[in-house]
Amino acid sequence: MSLFIREATPSDWLPVRDLLKEAFDHANYNRIPTDQFTENRVKRTFHVAVVSPNALVLVVTDKKHRIHGIFMAQMALNWWGANTAMELASYCNKPGWMHRLLRRYKAWAEEQGADSVSVINSGGNERYNTLIERMGFNKVGAAFMAFPAGA
Repeated sequence: MSLFIREATPSDWLPVRDLLKEAFDHANYNRIPTDQFTENRVKRTFHVAVVSPNALVLVVTDKKHRIHGIFMAQMALNWWGANTAMELASYCNKPGWMHRLLRRYKAWAEEQGADSVSVINSGGNERYNTLIERMGFNKVGAAFMAFPAGA
């Protein structure tokens, strides 16, 4: 099967939704009762990112237009004013393609003038941790979450 990476379009929503649901089902945070896969929220995030000049949405697809991977990121200023590329979501169900997505992400972030580039391993996958580190990312700090009542 021949695969390639391209920028996502709004018409990719339905297969992307299915892929993001698959990613959610494999992630650590899906065990948190207040964090549900909410299609409307995910759809809004996808559609805003696809049209934003400050975001990147890539898909891994085949010649039959089936989507096997996604990488979404955005540029933002962090709290000390640094221009930061931040991953929103990434997942690929085809081995060997995440490094290609990460390479494209890093190149895009550099083109955008990023002072830093961040990735998240929300699935807790040790192989992904190894890949991230091999690609020059360093573990910095930790993420902690709280859930306001009614959230």
